[in-house]
Amino acid sequence: MAKGKRMSVDEQLKRWVDGESVHNSTRDECTPDFSCCKPQLLAPKEIRMKFLNANQAERSAMLAGFLGVLLRGHSCEVVS
Repeated sequence: MAKGKRMSVDEQLKRWVDGESVHNSTRDECTPDFSCCKPQLLAPKEIRMKFLNANQAERSAMLAGFLGVLLRGHSCEVVS
């Protein structure tokens, strides 16, 4: 992507599904699995494809799962 060009959410998602985890600096958003900032968290291709084709409820559940994986790598407490 050219320097200074704004990245759409759809472009970021397509690149992530293709295996290129890019932090969206336009919106300051991580990829769904946070692999743009933690490359070791890159979800397998079949999971990325499932996310792409999921409805909003399924995506929300998957995002919660990705967040759980991220938090397991840190010593922090989740409170409700």
